[in-house]
Amino acid sequence: MKPEELEQRLRQFLPSPTRHKHFTGLLYTDGLLYMVEELEMEWLVLAIATHQKGSSITESKELQTFQCWKFHNGSTPILFCYKDRLNKSPEFGRQVRSTAFPLPELELFVDKGVLMLPSEYDGS
Repeated sequence: MKPEELEQRLRQFLPSPTRHKHFTGLLYTDGLLYMVEELEMEWLVLAIATHQKGSSITESKELQTFQCWKFHNGSTPILFCYKDRLNKSPEFGRQVRSTAFPLPELELFVDKGVLMLPSEYDGS
């Protein structure tokens, strides 16, 4: 799939009350379900889900409420977690395995325990 087509498809997902439960307990939206089923991105959901019980998040009230995750898909793919959308300085990051994901960058949010695409975030 071409990057432009994927970006368009991902923007089609809008806020919805539907939630899906990952085996780790993390909830996620229809947009992430699409990414898992159609784009084989289970590894990305798992990477974010495993951090939810770590001290970096459990010891931060801000990160327990909201997290902005940025996946940089370069020669060394890296996943960063930020406290907000300004992305000034990451709270932590980790290198991830190489992937066939066609976009150079992807932003995701965890809002009150639900992983979602930016287009699915309503800010309330």
